[in-house]
Amino acid sequence: MGVASADHAVAEEHSGAIYYTYTAPAATDSFGGVWRGIGGQATAEEPSHAELLAAIQGARVALEGEIETVAVEVNLLRADLRKVSDKVKVAGGTIVDLQTEVGTLRKQMAQVSSTVGKLEERCTLMQILPGNDQTFPEWNVILPLSCTLK
Repeated sequence: MGVASADHAVAEEHSGAIYYTYTAPAATDSFGGVWRGIGGQATAEEPSHAELLAAIQGARVALEGEIETVAVEVNLLRADLRKVSDKVKVAGGTIVDLQTEVGTLRKQMAQVSSTVGKLEERCTLMQILPGNDQTFPEWNVILPLSCTLK
C-alpha cells in the first residue's frame, strides 16, 4: 500500500502548502507505514493521487525556477568577465584594480558553482518509481527522494 518502493518517498511543494512523506514499514511488514501530511502531522490516509501529483509538479516547478535563476547569474558573470577582459585588452586601469575585480568574480563564480552543484544533486535525486498501488496502477511518477526544496 502506498507509492514508495524505497525506504522514504517525499513530495513537497516549494510554498509548503502540500507536504507529504511516506515512511515504509519494517522489512517484515508488507503493508503499513506512516504517512505524514501537511506540517508533518501523522495522517490516517495517504494522500490522493491528485494531491501527490500536485505536490510533485510544485517541486518540479520550484526546481526549474531555481535553475533558471542560476542560468541568469551565470550569464551576468560571463558579461562581467568580458568587461574585465576588455579592460585588459585596452590596458586600461591598474593591475591592482584588475586583480581585485578578478578576485571578486572568482568568488562569485565559486558561489554559483556551489549552487549549480546543489541543483544537480537535487535533480539526480528525482527518480522514477514504478507504481505499486493497485488503486492507481498507472502510477509512474517522479518522486523526489529525501529531497526538500527549502
